[in-house]
Amino acid sequence: MEAFLIFKQLKIRLRKFQLLFILILIMGLNEEKLSAQNIEVKAIIKDNISKTILEKVYLLNETNFIIDSIIKGQKNIISINKNSTDLKLFKTNYAIKNITVSDLNKDTIYLNPIQERLSEIIINSQRQKTLLNLETGLVFLDKKTIKNLPTFLGDQDVLKSLSLSPGIQQAMEGQSNFFVRGGNGSMNYFELDKMYLHQINHLGGLYNAINSDMLESVKLYKSSFDAQFGNRLSSITEMKTLKKPDHLNGKIVIGLLATKGLINFPINNSTSLLISARRTYLDILKNSISDNNENSLLHKNSNYSFYDYYVKLNKNLNDNNVLNFKIYNSRDNYLREKPSVESFKNGHWTNFVYGLDWTSNISKNTKNNLQFNFSEFAFNFSEEFLSYDYDLKNFYKRLTLENTLFHNFTNSQVNFGVSYNSIENNPKNINAFYNGSLIDVKNSSIQNASIFSVYGQVKTLSYNNLNFKIGGRLTHYNYGSKITLRKNSYLKFDPRITLNYNVNPNASIKLSYQSINQFVHQTTITSFNLPSDFYLLSNAIAKPQYNHLLNLEVMSFFKNFNITSGLYYNRVFNFSELKNGTLNNLFNENLYNELVFGELTSYGLEIGINSTFKNFNASLNYTFSNTKVHFSDLNNGNPFRPVFDRPHNINIALSHELNSKIKLGALFMLMSGQNYNEPTAIRIIEELPILEYNNSNNSRFPSYHRLDLSLDYTLKENKQITSKLNFTIYNSYNRKNPFYINYETIRNDNTSISVSKENQYLFPIMPSISWLLTFK
Repeated sequence: MEAFLIFKQLKIRLRKFQLLFILILIMGLNEEKLSAQNIEVKAIIKDNISKTILEKVYLLNETNFIIDSIIKGQKNIISINKNSTDLKLFKTNYAIKNITVSDLNKDTIYLNPIQERLSEIIINSQRQKTLLNLETGLVFLDKKTIKNLPTFLGDQDVLKSLSLSPGIQQAMEGQSNFFVRGGNGSMNYFELDKMYLHQINHLGGLYNAINSDMLESVKLYKSSFDAQFGNRLSSITEMKTLKKPDHLNGKIVIGLLATKGLINFPINNSTSLLISARRTYLDILKNSISDNNENSLLHKNSNYSFYDYYVKLNKNLNDNNVLNFKIYNSRDNYLREKPSVESFKNGHWTNFVYGLDWTSNISKNTKNNLQFNFSEFAFNFSEEFLSYDYDLKNFYKRLTLENTLFHNFTNSQVNFGVSYNSIENNPKNINAFYNGSLIDVKNSSIQNASIFSVYGQVKTLSYNNLNFKIGGRLTHYNYGSKITLRKNSYLKFDPRITLNYNVNPNASIKLSYQSINQFVHQTTITSFNLPSDFYLLSNAIAKPQYNHLLNLEVMSFFKNFNITSGLYYNRVFNFSELKNGTLNNLFNENLYNELVFGELTSYGLEIGINSTFKNFNASLNYTFSNTKVHFSDLNNGNPFRPVFDRPHNINIALSHELNSKIKLGALFMLMSGQNYNEPTAIRIIEELPILEYNNSNNSRFPSYHRLDLSLDYTLKENKQITSKLNFTIYNSYNRKNPFYINYETIRNDNTSISVSKENQYLFPIMPSISWLLTFK
């Protein structure tokens, strides 16, 4: 009975506490409701002079943080303290307007246009966004930044601009990639609207394979990879094309070297079409720009052309579901009409990519994205080498099916996804002749592999001083056409974590670590720089490459400039190379037997300085890197530098607006030359001279340097069109940067044999003029 009374009293007390808790909760909810509530913005924001509706205006609070954006033609509901009195409206090139909450209920709010640059308040807001960004080694270009990039040869080249960033070292002329933090070209991943691109440059890097005019944004990760990315160790480049427009817009560029066009327009209220196309006519104008030097690929007997196009059809099924169908194609053709006795004769390479994606807004905070893509790269070239005449072909195909679910919480974002990739790879197919007679060459069989992955990631989005991103990717890789759990199959986990600490409003420190597995190996012929890298899929012999990458980054902002500095350490295991990196390897049936495996170690310092003062912009980027590889079967077991090692890299870019019509630009590049195998001896086998290569990468190309100059002259600019002329001098002091080193054996009076060395270069000084017409 006593126990029952005690239990009854306790129950009464619990009820009192429960009532008290409910009362406190109700009071807290009411207090929160009093302090913040959802408000529908009824006001239309207009230009005070033209009275036109402004499409996107930012709403800032009293501490200059962006609360939300007010977008034309959409219902805007924002959560805000109803008693706020110190609010601001901002739009680029308009004066900041102070408003109150009640002003948002008016019919119209007018903003006054100005000619001044962005105010300090917005610069601070942009700095906050940059500092709060979690990723280390991230380079981000939005549509406006892309539009303001320096113009060379009539093109605002996004990928070339990315290659000027610290930690990224541009390949020599003729190569199809750049090198990031000690990695080779195969360790970089490029995608266009979620579609994989195997090769991203046209011949010589004079143009990249993507028309920058069609891009909405570009992100390049040197570290801190999102969990949805795997199978690449060095970098990820995401390129997204223009969104559905409200009205017809486009751009036309007509130049001496190439013409390109872009059109983006709505077909109806739910459908839009984006078309981009480009074609060079170097082959048509070759007589006016040809070089009489036998060792130049622009010799009068040469013929070169390229084209590329991209089409995207956007379809809004309803307010919450969007479909995109995409197709991309590029092709390069090179022909030497009268080749010398021993030289590269002709070649062509193509990208063909198509895809379909479906984005569904499940709720206000939840989104799902489904992707299907197919990508194919094919390469063909012919060459005469000593007494050999051969044709080489290869291809790399990849099919992708991927689904990712995103959910936003108050201060964080979570995503989870699954992906499947099927790869078909033909490393080489050779037809070879010796003195006109066919040689029996046994070619490699076509390879197949499947990759299945699940991944997840959590990222904080709060304004606290310390933020983090943590994620992981679990991958099952299977080599061969049949699924197996034996020696040709691997199960790998890729962890990654990033920390960001904001020291003060103008400085932050970031630290990241990641370990990635890559299931493809690159084999490179070191004596020339065409996109002739051969890929081999991982199997029991060539185990997956994996790395440990540690990165420390410090960002500091000052009044007119900012400094980004970073240190990295990258160690790669199961790194592979050909035994001698020469054409002799290609005549073996099984390229795996020509591979050796070891470790790569790279560390470096990256410094980037960007300055803006009135109408003058300048950037200086310097990268020091030390990269070595170690193979027990090469170079007598001693470490040596790989082909793509570039100890020093300096890029300086300047631009100056003289007035509203004239803009000047200059770009200077200086980098260490690439390493390659130089023959050390000659052997005579059956009266045939054979070159011997003893030491690995025992020589280096001459240092690469070049100065480009440009001038933009605005003919006409208004709200409908912009018309400009661009004058460019590419390689203004005619530096003969070698892209190919050719060795010939010479008989001296039938008594001895010597070797002659010739450097072939690609582009001499090239002046150009282009006309740019943009309709808005």
